[in-house]
Amino acid sequence: MDYLIFNGLTVTTVGWLYIAYFKNLNASLKAKDEQLKITEKNLLLWKDKANNLEKKTPEYIEEVLAKRIKHREEEIIIPDSEISIVELGEIFVDTASVLITDPLYARDEWRDDVEYEDIRIYKHSETKKIYQYGIDFQKYTDIIEGFDKDVNQLRDEKILQEIEIERKYTYSYAGAAYASLSKEGYGELEFKPGHKGAGICIRTVYGDGYYRVYGEKYQDNIVRVYIDLQ
Repeated sequence: MDYLIFNGLTVTTVGWLYIAYFKNLNASLKAKDEQLKITEKNLLLWKDKANNLEKKTPEYIEEVLAKRIKHREEEIIIPDSEISIVELGEIFVDTASVLITDPLYARDEWRDDVEYEDIRIYKHSETKKIYQYGIDFQKYTDIIEGFDKDVNQLRDEKILQEIEIERKYTYSYAGAAYASLSKEGYGELEFKPGHKGAGICIRTVYGDGYYRVYGEKYQDNIVRVYIDLQ
């Protein structure tokens, strides 16, 4: 009898231990499930943050703008028969260049604190000797000592080659001059903080004078503008 009672107590104790074990196991599993859910939520949160940060990168913005522009171009097809050419007027030029800008920026962003430095440097193609405008010669029709041709001829024959000087195209007279005198003949001007978009300065073909401006008109709106720079 004592043996049976002992066995019964043992079985009961083991049963309670198994029940307690399974309860703890279920509780642990539930806790792990909750942790997994929290982890998944955190992952989704950081993924959303990463996506938002990616959308702020210049590469992403450029890609989005390119897609929008392409879509817009495909969406709007203007028949040539519905476009009329109108003469908008003339631009008088005394700096051999034209500046395209917003009038508001001309009022609020124009810089008078940047001085123009007329530095033009040339290198001899063979001797590698350096010659500077204003020091070694005053005019391009001057003949430098040791040569039998003037500077213009030496440049045309590639004997003297201009060295490109890196300049900042600030939104100023100096920046506009550097842009139009550059090898490319144009440049984007910078706002005071340093980003581009304040204006574009372009060199004319034949220097000073007056240049006609034309527009393409569609449904009473000027949709394109052309400047005859020659």
